[in-house]
Parts: sequence; C-alpha cells; structure tokens
Amino acid sequence: MEVFALRKSNQKLVEEALLKRALGYTYIEKREETGSDGKEKTVVTEKQSEPDVRSIMYWLTNRHPKRWKVRPLEDGADPMGKVAELVDTNRKAAEAALGGGGDCDDLQ
Repeated sequence: MEVFALRKSNQKLVEEALLKRALGYTYIEKREETGSDGKEKTVVTEKQSEPDVRSIMYWLTNRHPKRWKVRPLEDGADPMGKVAELVDTNRKAAEAALGGGGDCDDLQ
C-alpha cells in the first residue's frame, strides 16, 4: 500500500475514534465468573461510554476555530452550561453524516 494512502487511512481512523469518544458510544464487555456451583460462565454486559468533554472541545476548536477558539471566560460565565446541548447537536450531525438517521454506534 502506498505511504500516502496508508497515512490517509490512519488519519480517517483517528478522526472516527475522536468523534466516537466525543459523542459517547456503547460497547460489549465480556468477563469470566465462577458460579456458586463452581462452573465457569461468561458474563456479557453492554456498557455505555459517556461523551467526553475534552474530545468535544478538541473537535470543535480544530474543525471550527473561528467559532470555537479558546478564550478566557467572562465573569459569571458557566463553562459547562451548554455541554449537553453541544453533545446532542454533534450527535445528530454525526448521525446525519453517517447516512442519515443512523446510530453513532456504527463508528465501533
């Protein structure tokens, strides 16, 4: 594979991983447990990774620097006031980008 094509492929994987972390995702966790009867069993649990604020900030400041540049807070500003709204907006945008109405879990 050509070096340029490999670099583009890796870049796409990193972008998808960052977006996935910014929006949150579900994953399957498997673990082995010993039951009261002494038998080994596999326990499968679906878990939710919550959206990561730093990933959201990184994504926005690098994708839209004019609108989301880092600047000092004004007196009395609530820095976390709009995080939930941003996560919801970005999740909808990502779902639309993934084929309209799809689930962001497609990024797994």
